[in-house]
Amino acid sequence: MIDSLDRTILYELDLNSSQSVADLSKKLGLSRDKVLYRMKRLQGEGILKGFTAAIDTQKLGLFVYKTYLRLEKNEKRQDELLSYLLAHPLMSYVAETDGRWDLNFAIYAKNPSDFHKVQSEVLLEFSDIIKNFSVYTIVEAYRFSKSYLVGVGTGFIYFGGELVQCDELDYQILHKLSQDSRITKVELADNLGVSSMAIKYRVDRLEKEGVIVGYPVSLDLEKLGLLHFKLQLHFGTYDKHSEQQLLEFCKTNPNFIWFIRQIGDCMIELEVEVEDFKHLNDLVSSLRRHFSKFLREVDTIFIRKEQYKWVPLISSQKVKAASNQ
Repeated sequence: MIDSLDRTILYELDLNSSQSVADLSKKLGLSRDKVLYRMKRLQGEGILKGFTAAIDTQKLGLFVYKTYLRLEKNEKRQDELLSYLLAHPLMSYVAETDGRWDLNFAIYAKNPSDFHKVQSEVLLEFSDIIKNFSVYTIVEAYRFSKSYLVGVGTGFIYFGGELVQCDELDYQILHKLSQDSRITKVELADNLGVSSMAIKYRVDRLEKEGVIVGYPVSLDLEKLGLLHFKLQLHFGTYDKHSEQQLLEFCKTNPNFIWFIRQIGDCMIELEVEVEDFKHLNDLVSSLRRHFSKFLREVDTIFIRKEQYKWVPLISSQKVKAASNQ
């Protein structure tokens, strides 16, 4: 069971998981030992699963292409599909779900042709259990802070920038930070065989140019007593003004976590973290009430388990090679 201080620590770490314990302690007006004890306990209980860096891969020239699958009931083959996806070097995201779709996966690719090659391999290899699928391309996304932990706040990070020139060392830094944002610059320098000054310069530049857009945490929602859902919104009519109003609505509601603009039959996808199904129904009802003029249908997808890779875990030179295999 977590208390209000635990929630505040998790919220502050989700805003910036790379901040030092000393800085966090000063912000909260508490002793360093007390904050460190709480963090270690949250980690030991499995609530606080990891510290990561969120990467805007569009700035690396990599777009995210999502495929949603409806599968035949075959546990052995489904496990094989899941293992195949998780092992793929260009995989961005994999989620086991319930609802309209059974499995979601996302691939990093430089262009539609590269994506098609990877997706075709998946569809061919597992054609015996894939009943139906749908494809979406992310245009831009907003990831909101977990304001529900403290009840206030409207912070967010944005994905969808223009290309930035990055070299192999930049890629290696991004890999390391995406796996552990709390690694020190000295440790990072030792791991990569360069000076700590070079690391500081590179990280500062990657942050300034918006390649690194934030440092969130990974939480075990089940241990927090929360449920995670995707909401696929289908419009009867569409206009940019209503879409902007929808974005502002999500920014001010603490349980919305993602707002995703995408290409596909579902132009807007939201993600929410809620206490129970009643809470979910209340949110969906509120959406329908506020946007009844253009919102035709809302599909809810329960996310049972998900895994992210904020950047492909291979070198920049191998990204294209992996697409062409």
